[in-house]
Amino acid sequence: MNDDEFERILQFYKLSEDLKTATNKNLEEIAELAYVKFGVDLDEYDFASQIAELDSEIRDVVVGLKSKYGGEPYDVENLKLEIRGNRELGLHLSNTLRAKNLIDEIRSDFDLDLENLELASKVAKLVSCVVKIRARKDIIPLIHRGLYAEDIKSALEFWSRNAGSDLGKLESTWQQEFSTRKSILERVIEGRISFLQAQAHVGGDSLNGRGDKITDYMFHHSDTRNVSLVEIKTPCTKLLGKSYRGTYALSDELSGTIAQVLTQRVELTKHFFSKVHISEIPFEVNAPKCYIVSGNLGKEFEGDLQKKRAFEMHRQAVVAAVTIITFDELYDQFSKFNVAA
Repeated sequence: MNDDEFERILQFYKLSEDLKTATNKNLEEIAELAYVKFGVDLDEYDFASQIAELDSEIRDVVVGLKSKYGGEPYDVENLKLEIRGNRELGLHLSNTLRAKNLIDEIRSDFDLDLENLELASKVAKLVSCVVKIRARKDIIPLIHRGLYAEDIKSALEFWSRNAGSDLGKLESTWQQEFSTRKSILERVIEGRISFLQAQAHVGGDSLNGRGDKITDYMFHHSDTRNVSLVEIKTPCTKLLGKSYRGTYALSDELSGTIAQVLTQRVELTKHFFSKVHISEIPFEVNAPKCYIVSGNLGKEFEGDLQKKRAFEMHRQAVVAAVTIITFDELYDQFSKFNVAA
């Protein structure tokens, strides 16, 4: 894709937000771009070589999919796992396999030098698949990046608006926000992860059935399948309690949350075998990591070095079992990661 085509696609995206700004000239440019990008010009006198070119294009797509999603070494189970949480990938793979099958059928069942209505029908279906593949490969990811940029802006505005508001004092506010925008929490957990369950029951027989212990979020590492537990408090939750002989203890609420998430880990480990057999997504419980998102370090301490030191000592003392990150640190990481990306 050259620079001119890229600029035309950006123009198309802008116009899609407000079609009232479109002119006849814009529409002509969009039509030209679509024709160039998606057109499959099959000459009836040269079917064989053109089908060969399409076959090569589809094979390259398959290689790319295996390389990106199958792991190293390639494992079809890893690909299936990715598809379960990625509808776009599933559709892309489906169109790719259908195109490959159509090419195989055309080559084995037809003489490409002779006119044939059934052949024309197969070719039409092939062209439709190729157009969808090209769209998913180039245009849709570009639009997604535009939407993602808007989502980043919205997430940071939400944080700025609710960090100290009455609404921000409610755990449900942040649980709902992270449920709809899990990319924020992904900055906390290392590696490629997918969202496994919100309000997951760690006790009992299933993740969404009855159980007396419930964790706010359960994340699933895409490669190792290991589970991570995440507990969400609020930016207004106190990090430290009263002073004690020149230092500070953790607040009662934060200490209680540490005990809570560690108990959840024990319950999940205890009931793992009864849960994994009925879970739609396979997962492992190999010393699962625990995370707590709580408080606002910058606002609570406001330059108080003694309090910062006390909090950091407590945090490092439990880091082997629980990772504690404050809301302002979380959103700062989220912002810097996406600017760098």
